[in-house]
Amino acid sequence: MTTLLETDRQTKHNKVALTKQWIEELQDEVNGDEPPAWHEAILEKRLKEWVQGNEGSQNWDEAIRELKMELGIKM
Repeated sequence: MTTLLETDRQTKHNKVALTKQWIEELQDEVNGDEPPAWHEAILEKRLKEWVQGNEGSQNWDEAIRELKMELGIKM
Protein backbone atom coordinates (compact mmCIF):
# COMPACT_ATOMS: atom_id res chain seq x y z
CA MET A 1 0.00 0.00 0.00
CA THR A 2 1.25 3.46 -0.85
CA THR A 3 1.63 5.91 2.00
CA LEU A 4 0.59 9.52 1.80
CA LEU A 5 4.23 10.55 1.73
CA GLU A 6 4.84 8.47 -1.39
CA THR A 7 1.96 9.90 -3.42
CA ASP A 8 4.01 12.87 -4.58
CA ARG A 9 6.03 10.43 -6.69
CA GLN A 10 2.97 8.86 -8.33
CA THR A 11 1.53 9.72 -11.73
CA LYS A 12 -1.86 11.38 -11.92
CA HIS A 13 -3.34 8.11 -13.20
CA ASN A 14 -1.94 6.18 -10.23
CA LYS A 15 -3.17 8.81 -7.78
CA VAL A 16 -6.69 8.53 -9.21
CA ALA A 17 -6.55 4.73 -9.01
CA LEU A 18 -5.31 4.90 -5.43
CA THR A 19 -8.05 7.35 -4.48
CA LYS A 20 -10.69 5.07 -5.98
CA GLN A 21 -9.26 2.16 -4.01
CA TRP A 22 -9.40 4.14 -0.76
CA ILE A 23 -12.98 5.16 -1.43
CA GLU A 24 -13.99 1.55 -2.09
CA GLU A 25 -12.30 0.43 1.12
CA LEU A 26 -14.05 3.15 3.10
CA GLN A 27 -17.40 2.26 1.60
CA ASP A 28 -16.88 -1.32 2.74
CA GLU A 29 -16.14 -0.11 6.27
CA VAL A 30 -18.94 2.44 6.62
CA ASN A 31 -22.65 1.68 6.57
CA GLY A 32 -24.32 4.98 5.70
CA ASP A 33 -27.83 3.70 6.46
CA GLU A 34 -27.38 3.60 10.22
CA PRO A 35 -26.50 6.38 12.65
CA PRO A 36 -23.20 5.97 14.47
CA ALA A 37 -23.34 3.98 17.71
CA TRP A 38 -22.54 7.01 19.87
CA HIS A 39 -25.60 8.80 18.52
CA GLU A 40 -28.06 6.21 19.84
CA ALA A 41 -27.65 7.39 23.44
CA ILE A 42 -28.34 10.99 22.42
CA LEU A 43 -31.46 9.97 20.49
CA GLU A 44 -32.75 7.92 23.43
CA LYS A 45 -32.19 10.83 25.84
CA ARG A 46 -34.00 13.29 23.58
CA LEU A 47 -36.90 10.89 23.04
CA LYS A 48 -37.23 10.38 26.79
CA GLU A 49 -37.24 14.16 27.35
CA TRP A 50 -39.87 14.60 24.66
CA VAL A 51 -42.11 11.87 26.12
CA GLN A 52 -41.81 13.45 29.57
CA GLY A 53 -42.58 16.89 28.16
CA ASN A 54 -39.18 18.21 29.22
CA GLU A 55 -37.80 18.88 25.78
CA GLY A 56 -36.57 22.35 25.12
CA SER A 57 -37.22 24.30 22.02
CA GLN A 58 -35.21 27.01 20.41
CA ASN A 59 -35.69 29.13 17.37
CA TRP A 60 -33.33 28.64 14.46
CA ASP A 61 -31.53 31.99 14.79
CA GLU A 62 -30.76 31.38 18.47
CA ALA A 63 -29.50 27.85 17.75
CA ILE A 64 -27.17 29.14 15.01
CA ARG A 65 -25.92 31.93 17.30
CA GLU A 66 -25.10 29.42 20.06
CA LEU A 67 -23.35 27.04 17.68
CA LYS A 68 -21.22 29.86 16.29
CA MET A 69 -20.26 30.89 19.81
CA GLU A 70 -19.34 27.31 20.74
CA LEU A 71 -17.24 26.91 17.59
CA GLY A 72 -15.60 30.32 17.90
CA ILE A 73 -17.08 31.64 14.66
CA LYS A 74 -17.35 35.42 14.57
CA MET A 75 -20.77 36.76 13.85
